[in-house]
Amino acid sequence: MAVFHQNLTDEEKADVRRFLRGLEIFSKMSSTMPLQYVKAFCLVALDEGKGVGDYAKEAGAQQPIMSRWLLDLGERNRHKEPGHGLLTHRSDPMQLNKRQMVLSNKGIAR
Repeated sequence: MAVFHQNLTDEEKADVRRFLRGLEIFSKMSSTMPLQYVKAFCLVALDEGKGVGDYAKEAGAQQPIMSRWLLDLGERNRHKEPGHGLLTHRSDPMQLNKRQMVLSNKGIAR
C-alpha cells in the first residue's frame, strides 16, 4: 500500500502559523477557551454591528446558544460574573430594542 504525502505550500504554512498565533491569544486568556467562543469572536471581528441572530445564522448555531457565547465574551458573562471583556454592545440606532455586537477596546487590542 502506497503512502501519499503532500507537503503544504509556503503560503499554507504561513496561514497555519498565523492561525496558531491567533489561537495563542485566546489560550493565554483561558486554557479552556471553547473553540465556539473563538469562532463567535471572529465573526464579530470580521463584521461588527450585527445582532445575535445574524451571528447565530453565520455560525450555524441556535440564537440562545450564540447569545450565551457572546455574553461570555463580554464584560459580564451569563452568570453575571466577569466575562472575557472582548465584546460589547450598542443600541441599534434604527431599532433601539435591538443590540449590535462590537469589539471592546480589549477585543480590538487582541
